[in-house]
Parts: sequence; C-alpha cells; structure tokens
Amino acid sequence: MATNATNISNVTDIRTDKEGNPIKNLKMYDQFSENAYATFDPITFNSFGNIMRTTNRNLATIIKENYQKIFHDLRGVYIAYYPGSPAPFMVEFYFAKNIAPKPEDKIANLKDLTVMDAQHNNLYYQKQVLNNKVGGKHYTLNDDTKIILGDIMFGGKDANKPNQAKWNNFIEEVWVPTVDQTFRPGSGELLIKVSKCFDIHRILQKVMPEHMLWKIENKEDEAGNNKAVVSTAVAKYECRFIKFTYNDPFVFIMNIEQFDKNAVEEMTASENPTQRIVSGVVYY
Repeated sequence: MATNATNISNVTDIRTDKEGNPIKNLKMYDQFSENAYATFDPITFNSFGNIMRTTNRNLATIIKENYQKIFHDLRGVYIAYYPGSPAPFMVEFYFAKNIAPKPEDKIANLKDLTVMDAQHNNLYYQKQVLNNKVGGKHYTLNDDTKIILGDIMFGGKDANKPNQAKWNNFIEEVWVPTVDQTFRPGSGELLIKVSKCFDIHRILQKVMPEHMLWKIENKEDEAGNNKAVVSTAVAKYECRFIKFTYNDPFVFIMNIEQFDKNAVEEMTASENPTQRIVSGVVYY
C-alpha cells in the first residue's frame, strides 16, 4: 500500500509492499525513501487535430460511392498527385452513358450533343449539332450535374455557373479501347472526363464528418459523481502526400488531417507574436 509519509504536497513515498508490510532494506534519506516520487493532477489534453492514414484509391472510392447516390452516369473517380503544384491533388470525375434504367431518386448526367433539343429547334442549333458530329463531339454534362459539381469546385457554385464558358476547359471526351478479345476490333468505351477544377478541401467537407472530438473533461455532476464531458468542434481537413506504393504506380499513401480551424488559428497567432527586443534573463 502506497503512503505519503512526509505530508509533502504531490509527493508519494512507497514504504510498504502490497500486503502492507514495511519494505525491507529500504534506503532512507532526509525525509524521503528511495521510492519517493512526485505526482500531479493531469492537465486537460486539448487535441486540435487527428490523422487518418489512407490511399488515393480508398478516398476516390469514398467520393464515387457518395456521388453515385445522386449521379446515374458516374463511372468512377481518380485522384492524381502533382508535386510542386499549388493544388497538388487533382480530382477527376469520369462519366459514361448508363443504359440501365434511371431510378427516380437519381439524375442523368450527360447531354447528347448530336441530338437536336426540342426547345432549341432552329438553324443556329442545327448547325451546332452538325458541327459536333463533324468534330467528333458526343456528350457533355447537363446543367443539373454542373450545379451539383459546382459546389466542390474552386470558387464554389457562384464562380461556376452552368452557362459559363469555362466548363469547356474542364470537360473532355476520352476513348478507352477495350482489352476484351470477345469484342470486335476497334471497340471501346467513351468516357466524359471532368478535371482541373475540383477543390479537394471542398470535397472532404462533403464526405468527411462535419464535427470532430475536441476535448474530454472529467467533471462532477450534482450528485458528486465523476462523469466525462465531451466537447466537439467544427472540423476542417487537409491532405498530405506520403509516398507511392511499390506494387501499383497509380496508388499512393496519403494522410487526411482533421483539425479544429479556430484552434489552429489561435495557435498560429500565439506562436507568431509581435517580435520585441528582450535582454537579460528569460524564464517562464
């Protein structure tokens, strides 16, 4: 049994064994034995961040599975890494015409550029359709899809209206030849690739938890019983590249950092105070 034999605050001195018998051959000093040690009440540990270890493949799958709940024609998502770029994580969405019946709770995503729209049946649009056929253009995104995607693009929805010409820089057709020998030569799949416009931070805010665990405190209730009080904070997210995997050149390991934005801003301000000249001895 441990005893504080000195009545000194925050000092415990172990002079007896588990059965309560005095420890034999215990060396004594002035007030303490050789088993004396300091003890303190622990501080409250405030965590401003957490780290999730994952891969770009796992994160892309999470994004795809979430947006497939809305998009009928979404085929897949890929996340590329370009070191040295201001936005090194490039997110790519791939769409393809889905011949399966569209559920009522999803939206179609592609607009056929080779078919005349009944609402725009005039010579101008007829020439556009002809130009698309001659130029080999087949599909683009419809306006409903652009509205949903605009929320996760750089600048948000207000900077990416469906009728803006900038969408032409983000959308391209990709022809993927088939490797299945049972198909006739020249067969393949037409994909609509959307890229160079997505803000991965906005995407993480969509698919990751909105709040995070901030602090756990031990408090007494009215009855005098100890209980844990949990505090949460609004979470923000950042990505960190770790390394490429050895067995797949398209897969890399990454960290997703979850942090309390307000706590980080306060910490940054406290760590970078106004500089002042100090002379003499400094202590805290």
